[in-house]
Amino acid sequence: MRISTKGRYALRTLADIASQQTTTPVSFQSIAHRQGISQKYLWQIITPLKEAGLLDVVRGVNGGCVLTRDPRTLTVRDILVAAEGPIMLVPCLNGHPDCKRAPTCCARTVWSQVNDKLLAALDEITLSTVMEGHAIP
Repeated sequence: MRISTKGRYALRTLADIASQQTTTPVSFQSIAHRQGISQKYLWQIITPLKEAGLLDVVRGVNGGCVLTRDPRTLTVRDILVAAEGPIMLVPCLNGHPDCKRAPTCCARTVWSQVNDKLLAALDEITLSTVMEGHAIP
């Protein structure tokens, strides 16, 4: 499994917003500047996060992004699933229709167990934990 740029930037974007410790919107321009990404690409990251209900977008002169959840309850799994979709090591864990061996495959059982442990680990790490000890410029 490989986390895409979109997933990595989604985590950084939410950590950036949370680090501002404000209830007022954090501007897109300031996030893009601090994270070194274009505003155009930032929109591609923000859109699925907004659709997943992890943040609100406020338009206008004083617009920007506001977290909708406490960083202590927002997990890395929540963020990655919102940005990238379901987390699965192999396609057959999602009932991949092309694999006729899935019901009797011994390897599928192994991948399922590993995937479950990965998901559990991602559930244990919150946005707040990610931010501990890391000052966001």
